[in-house]
Amino acid sequence: MLFMSTTPTEELKELRTSLRFTMKQFASQLGISETKYQNIEYGKTEPPHELISKARAIIRGDSVSSPKVPAIELKFPIPFIGQVAASTSVDWTDPYEATEMEYVPNEMGDAKGRYCARVVGLSMHPLLLPDDLVIFQSSNIPKLGIVVMHRSNDNQITVKELKHDGKDFILASCNGVYPPVIAEGLIVGHLVGIVRHQGLRVTTEYDPSGIRP
Repeated sequence: MLFMSTTPTEELKELRTSLRFTMKQFASQLGISETKYQNIEYGKTEPPHELISKARAIIRGDSVSSPKVPAIELKFPIPFIGQVAASTSVDWTDPYEATEMEYVPNEMGDAKGRYCARVVGLSMHPLLLPDDLVIFQSSNIPKLGIVVMHRSNDNQITVKELKHDGKDFILASCNGVYPPVIAEGLIVGHLVGIVRHQGLRVTTEYDPSGIRP
């Protein structure tokens, strides 16, 4: 089978459409999350060479090419509010108004008031890395030493460790390049789960009482 693509991204898309796979089905065959595959096909990230090789192997019949139920569908769906920056603020999306869902391990989703987002920025490195899926328990109760999602008075959100300097609540980064700031606004959740995809490897961290750096 000959494909006339000019870039690796275009080749992946042609391979997927030739198999009549949805993005979710193709992502499952490739062993990556649907969101990560969407970012590749939409041109947000470049596909690694090993992913192209795996897609070509599917076409050759080296692996099963019939659609399967992605393992992720066996997990728990919770509201996905989009990207959340760990360095600069982004617009707040109310989880109750979210139109998208992400699938998380059952223990991370099977509780009232859970929602999730994707990390951008490096201010919480090494605890959080770009593209980590972070799961929050909805709460406005300040919990010192816990990583929280904070909504400012102008409706911007960021992820930081909550501290207190004896006078004010402080939002602190793990990365010392970013200075702490006074928490002026409202705590809207505390971090209870992290799901990280690194190639075909998936690692998780979960603490229902709140994750500390």
